[in-house]
Amino acid sequence: MKIEPVHLKLKDGRTVLIRSPEEADAQAVINEIRNTSGQTCFMVPYPEEVTRTVREQAEFMKNMNDDCDEFFILAEYSGRGVCTAALSRLSPREKMRHRACFGISAEEELQINLTKSTQTGLWSCAKIYVTPIQKQRSELTMILCRT
Repeated sequence: MKIEPVHLKLKDGRTVLIRSPEEADAQAVINEIRNTSGQTCFMVPYPEEVTRTVREQAEFMKNMNDDCDEFFILAEYSGRGVCTAALSRLSPREKMRHRACFGISAEEELQINLTKSTQTGLWSCAKIYVTPIQKQRSELTMILCRT
């Protein structure tokens, strides 16, 4: 699903723009994921394993934007992508519709400020996604796949 753009002020006074990426952002997203993968051992892929083409990444982001059960966001600082985050439903099956996977990556330079702020922003956006599910289920189970 697409989210409305939000300007988020970090603790150190800098401001980032959190928004749904457009197809034109595909190369910037690939660069951000490749860059953050090389900055920490906690990312699933190594930088050389980030192999999506620009067209594949654009298609992936378009599908995420069009799907009402998941979303992908990009945080920009000074006009460049510095963080990505995603919330995806694990399964469309009735018994598993309340489960989701959350992933986030942030550039090392802004990691401490940005990751916490983006998580807050992402969870605020997630209320749109989670609230209808909570009404259907007495318990909400979130599987956090922190990267």
